Amino acid sequence: MIRFSCPLCGQVLKATEAKAGRAVACPRCDERSLVPGGGHPLSNASPGPLGQTPSCGSSSPPGGAARWVIALLAAAAGLGLLLAGRHPFLAVLGGVSFLLLGGVLHGMTTGCPSCRRWWTRTRVGRELTNREMFDRRGAHFARSLYRTNYACTECGHRWSVEEAEEYPARPPGDLVRARR
Repeated sequence: MIRFSCPLCGQVLKATEAKAGRAVACPRCDERSLVPGGGHPLSNASPGPLGQTPSCGSSSPPGGAARWVIALLAAAAGLGLLLAGRHPFLAVLGGVSFLLLGGVLHGMTTGCPSCRRWWTRTRVGRELTNREMFDRRGAHFARSLYRTNYACTECGHRWSVEEAEEYPARPPGDLVRARR
């Protein structure tokens, strides 16, 4: 089984080895992309939209090296904070490790899904797509669905992310009574 991400929405996709090098559609956003592998000329590039390869220098997705860096920074931060009372240097080591760990994790989460470069995502816009009211165990709640649009400053790739926000709400009848 081959696992890869949709270049538009980031959904993790799975395909059999028999589909390597072929185009598949993402079930979430219907973006067509190539399944990596299989000797297809585009299969060695990072998965991108059908027939396109990323235009900026691509760095590999966070793999073994990034995981080791994260693990070492987390261990140094934890050890530094646990032993901070014994020596002031260890407290500084723990604080610096936490800052570095935060920078690495932030860079990984603000990267482009197409070219996989870190710290390249910029927010283009955000829009309300739907709002609904519902009851949960007798309490009134509202759910707002937002679509946030992003663009990569390096390769120009654009994608969107949908987010839901739930909050307690008054039932529609209460708003009419409150205005009187």
